[in-house]
Amino acid sequence: MHAAYKHTQGIDGFPKDFDMAYCYYSNAGAQSNIDSSRMHESKQYTPEHIYLSNKEDLKSVTYDSSDFVEYLKFEAERGDIESQKHLGTMLYWGQNGVSKDIVNAVKWFERSAMQMRDPSAMYDYSILLMKGQGVKRNYTRGFQLLEKAAAMGSINALNGLGWYHGIILNDHKTALKYFEQAALNGSDDALFNLGIYHLSGKNPKSPQKNEIAAFQHFLNASMLGHVAASVEAAWYLSTGSLEGVSQDVERAVIMLKKVCEQNGHLGFMIREALQAYLQGSWQEAFVKYVLAAETGLGLAQNNIAFLCEELNLSYDCQWRYHNYSILNYDPHPSALLKMGDYYYYSSSTQEDSLSLVGQAISMYSRAALAGSPQGMFNLVVLAQQGHRLPLRMQSFFNVSHRDEMDAVVETILKRCFILMQPHTTVNNENEYFK
Repeated sequence: MHAAYKHTQGIDGFPKDFDMAYCYYSNAGAQSNIDSSRMHESKQYTPEHIYLSNKEDLKSVTYDSSDFVEYLKFEAERGDIESQKHLGTMLYWGQNGVSKDIVNAVKWFERSAMQMRDPSAMYDYSILLMKGQGVKRNYTRGFQLLEKAAAMGSINALNGLGWYHGIILNDHKTALKYFEQAALNGSDDALFNLGIYHLSGKNPKSPQKNEIAAFQHFLNASMLGHVAASVEAAWYLSTGSLEGVSQDVERAVIMLKKVCEQNGHLGFMIREALQAYLQGSWQEAFVKYVLAAETGLGLAQNNIAFLCEELNLSYDCQWRYHNYSILNYDPHPSALLKMGDYYYYSSSTQEDSLSLVGQAISMYSRAALAGSPQGMFNLVVLAQQGHRLPLRMQSFFNVSHRDEMDAVVETILKRCFILMQPHTTVNNENEYFK
């Protein structure tokens, strides 16, 4: 990943070469896909985006005996399904700083599923039964739960039924029916499975290899974050070998970079770095985050820049990693704000002040477009100082340079206020059927 990232950006003596970057990322992406099936193992963790500069992120990190975990256990013992599911998920994947415990995770998955009231809980446990992970494999019981979950509206269960009929029963006609139903309802796994049918020529409706149809399904699944589909779609984009599909190596590289950044071993590394930081071993955390940062992981780059500042290291250290992070295709707003501040405050001491302010506005604008209230507020300050907002930001805020300044300020600050309101988030539960 290190070499792939450096070739993508053309930095540190590496020539900018998307073809070379693709070669590296394709190998790492294929391995990441293989590793994803073993994500529950002790040396792999789903990468969690905990920014050291964000106090709310740090508060979300719990421990095995924390008050939050104890409260979850209390509620779970009382029969609360959501607490049982949440506790099972945390223990299975080792989320939020909790140690992995497959045995107890499966216990909570089973208890939530056996209440027969929550289709997602029934689906999760059915897949564990099918895979035999943490529990004795039982296809019959797993299939029964899948059917009931699907009847209760679980889209993932429809895809699971397709897998069961296709792989276990070798009934591809029925499997295709379930995959199509699930795909129509937004299942990335089902889209990928339909792509496999087209690629292998085993589609009962059209029993011949159809790479164009396969690619379209892979591409659609990749847009929903499917790892294996992204690897497949990236190959077609890198070669341009399909009629009607233009070669786009850069897009393939972007897709594979996202895949590689979900690798469980990388997740393990940044988890170790976070634990070291929380335990006060900042230098150890620094070393581990550097290793991850050099692969191009924006989270690690942001955290290294933060540690450079906290450890009173050279300003070049902060500059290097904040600058690296904003070169990514989806930089975190905090890095954009830092770089904006750097350009803004540099403008007061250097001759090309207008150029530097322009770069500051560009950084703040990108942060605002990413949903940062601070980025929006900084643009308000600059507008009040007489600097014109870029056209794309005028369009974004639905204002014009002909509007009165007070009206522009009021419009932008209203947007800030809305974004700063507390809101409820829904946990994106990890799915087990891949």
